[in-house]
Amino acid sequence: HDNLGEGDRVTVVPPENNFELATDASEHLFIAGGIGITPILSMGRYLQDKGAPKTLHYCTKNPDQTAFKSDVENVFGDALTFHHDGGDPTRGIDLNAVLGTRPEGAHLYICGPKGLIDASRKAASHWPEESVHYELFTGSEDVAQDGDGTFTVVLKRSNKTLQIPPGKSILEVARAAGVVAESSCESGICGTCQTDLLGGAADHRDEILSPAEQQAQTTMMICTSRAKSGETLILDL
Repeated sequence: HDNLGEGDRVTVVPPENNFELATDASEHLFIAGGIGITPILSMGRYLQDKGAPKTLHYCTKNPDQTAFKSDVENVFGDALTFHHDGGDPTRGIDLNAVLGTRPEGAHLYICGPKGLIDASRKAASHWPEESVHYELFTGSEDVAQDGDGTFTVVLKRSNKTLQIPPGKSILEVARAAGVVAESSCESGICGTCQTDLLGGAADHRDEILSPAEQQAQTTMMICTSRAKSGETLILDL
């Protein structure tokens, strides 16, 4: 907004959905916390139109602070359970009870505070990994790890070779070298900086790529991910 002027050209890309419904699910189980209800309410409306089975566990402090309460009740009806904890998570949802048994073919969707997402993923750790979906509002504050070392990145299109030291991301070093690279969250949760990996093996530290995509080693998030020990990365930048 500070730099654009009349007549400037702006490149626009279509939105990406990193939190979508599984079309092959036999039923859909939702866990929402606070304003995390927003995408889940939209998904619920879609499933309501389709007549598909769905269940929602909605976690808030109290009834008066429950966003879209009447809309949620209308969409989910008898398949809705409120969990009001008064601000004390220990008095809230019993995730082990809710997620202890996975109905055949069911998929789980979680959206809300990071603590709720982490606890839900832990309670559902016995579910198939591909059946658990979640959307983060914030990424990890620090993706650095003990033992991180300097590694080499070759930028194919820019014809540059860069050294990435501990505490610096590929994105930061590339920009400092004059390379234009798109980004948004810069914490590994939005996918904006996703870059094709042409060579080498990445140490993936994002929350976007599936285990299969990480194993394929064909793309990476340059804001958080690094190179595996001894690897040189070749990027399509």
